[in-house]
Amino acid sequence: MYVPEQAVLPEELVAELGLTGKLAGSAPNRVKAIRLRGELSRGVVCRPGRSPAWTWRGRTGTGPISRRSSGP
Repeated sequence: MYVPEQAVLPEELVAELGLTGKLAGSAPNRVKAIRLRGELSRGVVCRPGRSPAWTWRGRTGTGPISRRSSGP
């Protein structure tokens, strides 16, 4: 999955991806551009676990991440 620059991630996903303390913002949960090995990185590419608490909105996989409701 690709998470673009300026995206705000939920706390649970930040922890799952091992990004705790590595993101920007007052809550450190916003993706920011940084230089990695001299190259500009403008997002995060990852493969999160198959936690049942997370799903994608939209069919193309380009929609925002949303928390599933606990209801039926």
